[in-house]
Amino acid sequence: MRVLFVDDNEMNRKVVRSMLEATEAVMVEAEDAETGLSLLASGAFDVVLMATGILAPPGGQPEKRLAAVTPDGMAQV
Repeated sequence: MRVLFVDDNEMNRKVVRSMLEATEAVMVEAEDAETGLSLLASGAFDVVLMATGILAPPGGQPEKRLAAVTPDGMAQV
């Protein structure tokens, strides 16, 4: 299983990384929304975990930003 984890907090990334080490999951990390969206657009992931609010610029709609890069145009936020 490939997991994309997007969070600007290094401690959160360390915690999730250590949790996933006990599984066979492969974790790909991004520390900001733009990097996360680029990775999502270029790679196949089974699970995408993003920190709350990381995609929401002032007045933005994060679900539309995610849907724009997902293969089927569907995103559950």
